[in-house]
Amino acid sequence: MYMMWPPEYEVVYPLVVEADSKRSVGNGAIAASFLELEVEAFGETLILNVDHDDSNYAPGLEAEIYTDEGIQRVPLRTDCVYTGKVAGEQNSIASVTTCDGLMAVIFRNDGRGELYIEPLEDKHAAKRDVGRGHPHVAYKNRPQKGGAFCSAIDPPIMPISAEEPVDTESTKYLELAFIADSSYTSSRGSTSSATTCINTLFNAVKNVLQLSSLRGTALVPKLVYVKIFGKTETGLTSNTDGSTYLGTCRVWQDTNNRPSSSSEHWDNAAFFTGINLSDPDAGESLLGVAYVGTCKAWGASLSEFRSLDATAVTAHEIGHNLGMYHDSSGPTSSSHNSCSSKGYLMAAYNDNHQKDLGWSTCSRSYYDTRITQTTCYNDA
Repeated sequence: MYMMWPPEYEVVYPLVVEADSKRSVGNGAIAASFLELEVEAFGETLILNVDHDDSNYAPGLEAEIYTDEGIQRVPLRTDCVYTGKVAGEQNSIASVTTCDGLMAVIFRNDGRGELYIEPLEDKHAAKRDVGRGHPHVAYKNRPQKGGAFCSAIDPPIMPISAEEPVDTESTKYLELAFIADSSYTSSRGSTSSATTCINTLFNAVKNVLQLSSLRGTALVPKLVYVKIFGKTETGLTSNTDGSTYLGTCRVWQDTNNRPSSSSEHWDNAAFFTGINLSDPDAGESLLGVAYVGTCKAWGASLSEFRSLDATAVTAHEIGHNLGMYHDSSGPTSSSHNSCSSKGYLMAAYNDNHQKDLGWSTCSRSYYDTRITQTTCYNDA
């Protein structure tokens, strides 16, 4: 039986701090080159200093929305995406969007853990309208499957073509697709809400993938494709068996990937679901599953996504795609698997992630080896 932590949450009313005044964050978009935000939560007043940050998005990126009415392409807003820090906390990371109210993923480090902020749904917000702006919820220790396991799968061994040389000098790009299934969209209430949350998640995940503990060689995460399913897609039927569902996702992404000449062609596809994943053979719950050391045909990962604390899970699964095994595990012939099973992002169990976000030296070694030995990431 796995332990469940009680949630810690609080209704908050974020403020935008301006030169001589403060104003409430509503449920509309705020676009600026810089924002100073103030949030009172859990007995503290946090000041977030964040800069506009859209450099990791493909120019003109659109979200593809699939509903009963057909496919609609909607421009993905990037003018309301920000990255910064908590004032006075140099090691913190604040990943923020203000496209539809405030959504924030805040890693504070120094033993203070994570904080997440989302707007309250309108039906709940109306009950709390006290003239202080749109209410939001701040939470930490969101209830999850305590001890939930991540499953990493080795794909079939495929020869690396010798015709295309590995470019070891120029900047490399990890071109990503973020794809949300219909169960995830249903859990968010609308395709619009699902799109905003996926946008926020990518901003947070790319910041985790660019932590100083990992950036041995320049590999820039870049979002090139977004798909939101408002109804079930033929060929992408969900399954609670994580490995089975990942296999379905892999086939779908390989079949539907754009030509390599397209600006929407991806190296790896991250899928998100609102269902409870499991590993029936091991009798374990899963938060995510991915293929190890893969891109293009086998470049897929699958993560449960109910709230913004899926950030670390998603980064972990993409880490598998980048060649990382769980800390203290992996092929016995590997020289990179001697790190402790506890304390870093590639811990196998959710219980074992440290409060201070970081990648182990083993993950760094796998990462460096992967991106210097594959041609996947050569193109921009």
